[in-house]
Amino acid sequence: MNSLQTLSIAVRKTTGRQPIILIDEYDVPIHDAHEKGYYEEALGFEKTWLSAGLKDNAQLQFAVVTGVLRIAKESIFSDLNNLKVYSLTSDTYGEFFGFTGEEVRELTEYYGVPERMEEIQDWYDGYRIGNQEIYNPWSVINYFADGCQAHAFWSQTSRNSILRSMLQKADPELKEELRELLEGKSCEKIISDSITYDLLDRGSLEKAPADPSALYILLVMTGYLKIERIIRTLSTSCVCEVRIPNREIRTLYADEILDSCRDILPLSISNRFEDALLGNDSENDEEY
Repeated sequence: MNSLQTLSIAVRKTTGRQPIILIDEYDVPIHDAHEKGYYEEALGFEKTWLSAGLKDNAQLQFAVVTGVLRIAKESIFSDLNNLKVYSLTSDTYGEFFGFTGEEVRELTEYYGVPERMEEIQDWYDGYRIGNQEIYNPWSVINYFADGCQAHAFWSQTSRNSILRSMLQKADPELKEELRELLEGKSCEKIISDSITYDLLDRGSLEKAPADPSALYILLVMTGYLKIERIIRTLSTSCVCEVRIPNREIRTLYADEILDSCRDILPLSISNRFEDALLGNDSENDEEY
């Protein structure tokens, strides 16, 4: 539990310089622990580990921690009172979450394919951090490395188990709404970053219906949906218009999200089918 602090002392003693600690995807161990049944134990360990390494570490210059869920709201950070948090709705540092349009344009010039800019935009653009629109950097890099062939390079598998669990409990109306997003439509949702893993899957033991708010928050935080615009800001959340960001995610969304929705015909569709059938409405009957 003192390993971060011990390592920092060793670095300072050896080099004479204060170390910088970079922790990427801090919440992956928490996600795994939640899935495998030792969530509280993992929180206890990581809370002590990070507190010793980040708060009680006199050797530290500064640290950067990244993750899907907002760090200030996870209980492991309750003892850290000197954090600066930047989320999907924050304007600060938005351009560093991916490639800007100008950076991608420079890449097309460098590789001699400026005519591919429109294709890259269609496939990999569309993410928004605060007021900054960005491209998926991993996919853009792989696009050029693969001879400028557009494919779905990105796949968010680390949280798919939670998504699948929530989708299996989604009611028919929610599943139909998810299908409509695939058709290019948008919807208004309350998006909050004040959520933790234990809240995301609450009710699973009771087989309760999925919480639509929690599901949409996770879809936004993992990149399957983007915040098109913030309609209004609430005390701890925002009312946002959300939609699928680009062609790459639309491809993955069909396979990874709607795959879990094919077992149940939406109630609204089945009702319309029944009405058309009983009313001898052959045109609408065929459509439904």
